[in-house]
Amino acid sequence: MKRVKCESGTIGWQDKLQNVYTNLDEFRSFCEVFALYKRLGFYSAKDAWEANPTIQGSTNPDDFRVVKPIPTYQFFTETYEGIKTILETKQCKKPDRTKIYKELSLKLRDESIRIVGYEIIEN
Repeated sequence: MKRVKCESGTIGWQDKLQNVYTNLDEFRSFCEVFALYKRLGFYSAKDAWEANPTIQGSTNPDDFRVVKPIPTYQFFTETYEGIKTILETKQCKKPDRTKIYKELSLKLRDESIRIVGYEIIEN
């Protein structure tokens, strides 16, 4: 399991639901006591198990939640002739603040490059 800093500021863990619990029966038993599937926003324990979301938690019960996935972006250049070249694919929260984007922006000085940019890829 990955160690993360949770919303409460506590160091906790993050992983896929099915990696945290051994099987559906074990997850159901925790759901009976703590109503975990409801806290994750699902209708039933089985629905949560089948969706297998990335979850996060710590010693603070308020930290137990579904984690929104980090989007994947493609960084590219395009010439005046319309030739698009994908230079890198990367997961990040703020693509305009990445090293690759800053490097690409410098390429605009090259007279053959018309556009530099990034676009999100469906996960």
